[in-house]
Order: sequence, then structure tokens, then C-alpha cells
Amino acid sequence: MASGTDAYERWAPTVVGALFAIPILVSKYPPMDDLPLHEASVGLLRHWGDVHFAPRTLYYLNLGHPNQLFSFLVFALSFLVPMGLASKLVVASSLFALPVAAAHLADHVESPRWTALLAAPVGLGWLFFWGLIQNIIGLAMLLALLPAIDRFAASPTGKRAFWMCGAMLVLHFAHQAMQLVALAALVLCSVGVDAGVGQRAGRGGLRALPAVFCVSVAFAANRYSWYLSGPRHRRGPLFFFHDLLDKVVGVPGVLFGGYEPFVGNLMLVLAMAPAALLLTSRLQGQPRPSGSLARRVNFWRFELLALGLLVAYFVAPANVQSTTLVYHRFLPPAWALFVICAGIGTGARLRLPAKLLCGVAPIASVLISWPAFADSHRVYSDLEPLLDRIAIGSSLMTLNLDRQEDPNRLWSPTDAMGHIVAVRGGRALFDYTLSPISPVTQRANKQWTDPIDRIDENPLGFRPDWDFTRFRYVLFNTKRSALGAAVQMALKDEASLIEQSGDWYLFESRLPRVAFDADDAVPPEPRPPTLRRKLMDLAVKLDERTREQAAPPQPQE
Repeated sequence: MASGTDAYERWAPTVVGALFAIPILVSKYPPMDDLPLHEASVGLLRHWGDVHFAPRTLYYLNLGHPNQLFSFLVFALSFLVPMGLASKLVVASSLFALPVAAAHLADHVESPRWTALLAAPVGLGWLFFWGLIQNIIGLAMLLALLPAIDRFAASPTGKRAFWMCGAMLVLHFAHQAMQLVALAALVLCSVGVDAGVGQRAGRGGLRALPAVFCVSVAFAANRYSWYLSGPRHRRGPLFFFHDLLDKVVGVPGVLFGGYEPFVGNLMLVLAMAPAALLLTSRLQGQPRPSGSLARRVNFWRFELLALGLLVAYFVAPANVQSTTLVYHRFLPPAWALFVICAGIGTGARLRLPAKLLCGVAPIASVLISWPAFADSHRVYSDLEPLLDRIAIGSSLMTLNLDRQEDPNRLWSPTDAMGHIVAVRGGRALFDYTLSPISPVTQRANKQWTDPIDRIDENPLGFRPDWDFTRFRYVLFNTKRSALGAAVQMALKDEASLIEQSGDWYLFESRLPRVAFDADDAVPPEPRPPTLRRKLMDLAVKLDERTREQAAPPQPQE
């Protein structure tokens, strides 16, 4: 930290981190789409000794894969606090750590700590609402580790190489993509730092050790996870690309919160304004680097890393086999590096307006996200009373019937099924246990892929006569009470309404059910009617009954 740093600048990243943690801690559950899906595997791991909660015929332990650090942190905390609170504590700590880690990097490159405030909103943006908590943890660890990588590259020793291998391994378990970014940083930081010709071979070999270790671990982990992958992962295309224009237009949405385009665009303007002031000040006051090309590469090493990540965002695919949202993950670290590097050497010249502008973006992030927190708090608060009505170790699914009615929701109540599995065990229509790198994984030959393919994107494609023979409980979520009542009438022969709580309707099957660990199967021919068809038939019957009641009585002869 620069000697001229005042108390406001010193504590600003900590204050912003605490500001981001508050809504997570005060809400019942954060509005993170994938978080409850990841929580399911942690709950099963926590109760692994209970064969009713986590049946061994369906699940197996699958430890040692990348991206499992979050799971083990929640697992450790779950011995002290309830599972939901344990997840919230890890998420809140990760968002708190992000601006603090960014400030640590800013100190290293002699940039004002105010730049950490511009990096912080990516933690409460797209990564957050998608529920990519492993990515957030990995990003915070990456920013904290970059100064150590830079120092190691400048002065490698055997002891430092050993510790760098350990740091790469921890980053691997945090998030593999961020581990690969750290590898790229190590390569860039190693260019142009050797002054003595006689030292190059030995110093280069020491730098190569963690690099080779990093590549070896990543390659072995990917091959092993592919070996364990289930049918749904194996049948995906090798690559799937999005249009370049979609990526350009999507930049604000990938960085910041807010579903509506104008909100993301406004956030980008609020964050770019102080970044532009910082960059202008830096370019005006900084002398041009001189020397060899390697020296100039080393001078711009972090800027080149940011540029490389930006290029990766535009050229990388959206999916690689079963790995989804690939290119999106490179933009948040690129942005964090850009805004931090924009302020290098500007600390003494930074004026009050620029400092105040740096604080606008994180405050705006909290404000635009608050409605989503309130929505999630209401939905999960309503869900809580229903949990005890669900028998331990049951098959279940949740369906959001308002999917088309509420397109601006940044998260989905459907994924609450993962939270239910974490608390009550059993199996859900879809959760993280389907992943080959989950700490607790479903056996490949026991995965029910047919209902996922039919229902995941089309909740009204649910076939009650068939699906209630495989799932004991179904929770429907809808804000429309009339639709909830209609569903109850349409399902009167297949399921019983156990309880309603807020927008949730908990149904239990009346039909004979297959074994919990039965093999996957498709509906028989002719296909049983979907929920949509049952609701349409019900509407016709009700309309006919209404017409009969409204018809004038026939005169008696």
C-alpha cells in the first residue's frame, strides 16, 4: 500500500465488500440460479452416512475434482450452522473478499485502491445471478495471487516454486478456469525479467515447474471427469458458438447485474467514466517504456493479460462438450485487471470527483440487485414451511409455471429443488449431482435424463400420469392463484395437494411409484397427456358447465 494512502482509500474496498455481503446475509436465500443446485451435493455429502438420505445405489463419493472448494467450505460450516446459512456465509465471504483482493493487486501495481471499487461489481453481476459461486471464489483468489505470481516470476527459487505449485492446486479446486488464467499470468510475468544471461536456464526451469504442474493437473482432471460423465454430458456437441454481435451486445450483461439491457448499459457507463479518467491521467503522466520487446512486454504484462482475456471472450465457444458458459467467464477478470491497471501511477493526481465516481458503481450494483433479493427472500421464506412435509430421501421436482410470465427474473425458483435435496435428501429432477465433478455424483446408469429433456425448458410438458410414477413430490410455483387452483383440479386423480405456502403448491403422488434408483425410461405410447393438455381440457369442461348453468331453463310442455 502506498505511503500516501489516506484512511478513506485504505478502508473503501473493505466497506464495499461488507456492503455486498449485507443483502446476502439478511435475505432468506440469495437469488443465485445455480447455488441451490450445488448445495444439493453438499447436503448429500453432509449426510453421507444416512443411506435413506443419500442412497448408495444412486450416489457415489467423487472427491478430488476441480471447483470443489466451495463445497468443502460449506460442508465444514454445516457442522456449525444449518446448511442454508452455511451456503450464505461462504457466498457473503466471497463477495467480501473480491474487492479486498482487488485492492491487494492494486497495491502491488501502485494503483489507487479506489480502482478495486470498480472491479467489485462483477461479483454482484452476471456471475452472481447465474450462481457461479466457484467462479467468484476463483476470481477473488486469482486477484489475491497475482502479486505472488509476479514476485515469483521476477525472483524464482526452489521454495517459491514449491509454494506456487501449491497455490495453483488450491486455485484448481477453487475454479479451473481461473487456474488457467493464473498460468497465463505466470507466462507473461516471466517474459523479460532475467538480467543475467547465465541465470536464464536455471531460473526458467524453476518458473516452468508450476506451469507444467498446472497443465498436468488440468489435463488429468479433465480426462478423468470425462471418463465419469453421464449420458447427458456425453451427447452434447463438442463446441457451440454464439454470434460475435451477441457477445458485443452482451458485454454489459456479462459484467453487471440487471436483466434489462438499459440497466446493464447504464452500469457500464457508470463504471467506465471513472476508469476513463484514471486511464487518461495515467497516459498523460507516465513515460513510455523503453528497451527490448521482452522488457516492454513485462512492463505491460497485466494489461496484456487483460487484453488476452478480452480476446478469449470474443473467440471462445459458449459450450465445450458438457462445460457451459465458457467464454462468459473470461470477461470479469479482464474487466478487473483493466480498471486496476488504468490507475497505475495516478494515486497522487487522483482528484475527489474521480474518487467519488469510483464509489458510484458498487452502490448502484446493490440498488439494482435489491429487488431480486427481495423476490428471492419471499420465495424461499414461503418454501420453508413445506420442507418438513417432504419425507426424507424422496424423489421430487420443482416447476415454475410463471416462466413465460416473468421473463425479467434474474434467477428461477425451479432450482430450489437443489436446496430441498440439501435439506431433505433424495433425488431431484436436476441438480449438480449430475455433474461428473460433483463431490457426490449420481451413477451414470441411474440418471433420469428423459424428464429433464422434456420438462426443464417446458414445465407444462410435465406428464402427470407418467411422471408421478417416478417423482413422489412436485412443487409448482406460480403467482397466479387461479392457475394454482386449476392445477389442483387438473391433478385430482394423480396427486394430492399437501399444502400451499405463498406461491408454492406441494403435491404428493397418488400413483404407484417405481424404485428410487430405477433406470431411466421414456413415457409409453400413446403418450400420456401433458399438464398443458389437462389444463386445456379442464378449461373446456368448465366453460361447458358455465354455459349450461347460464342457459335459460327449457319450457315444460
